[in-house]
Amino acid sequence: MASTKRIIELVELIQKKTDSRDPFEICRQLGINIKFHNLGSIKAYCFCQSRIKSIVINENADEHTAKLLCAHELGHALLHEQILKNVHVHKSTLFDETTPTEHEANLFAAELLISDDMLFEKSGSSYMEISKELCVPEALVDFKCRIMKHKGYDIDAPSIFGSDFLK
Repeated sequence: MASTKRIIELVELIQKKTDSRDPFEICRQLGINIKFHNLGSIKAYCFCQSRIKSIVINENADEHTAKLLCAHELGHALLHEQILKNVHVHKSTLFDETTPTEHEANLFAAELLISDDMLFEKSGSSYMEISKELCVPEALVDFKCRIMKHKGYDIDAPSIFGSDFLK
């Protein structure tokens, strides 16, 4: 499984390669297909078939949620290739910390969508205030704070959000 350090390095490498933090643009540049379908209660999933990676997002997701789902699934596509080759990874809930792969995809999405500078600009603000300004769930801010703490920053990272906040 991927360490937090590896996830941070991977996001940095991808940003340099693509000059983007937008998961849709990154997928385009990396040749990862993105499709939108009515998935009912499933939010998104990714799979690899014939060496072609694809991300499928529920067409009913709003713009901000779709971006978050894409970032999360991109994390799976890049970090968990062996798993994708064997099975479709379906998501009915995100931010499930009961499995290491979900935790890693959450960290990847947080590191990709929220830059260190974005978080520093909002210092002194609550998770709720930051999430509103950045149009991301509070839990993603929580994951980013955990990453910042791992990087050695003196930051309050209480890890207060559970796995079912997107239900």
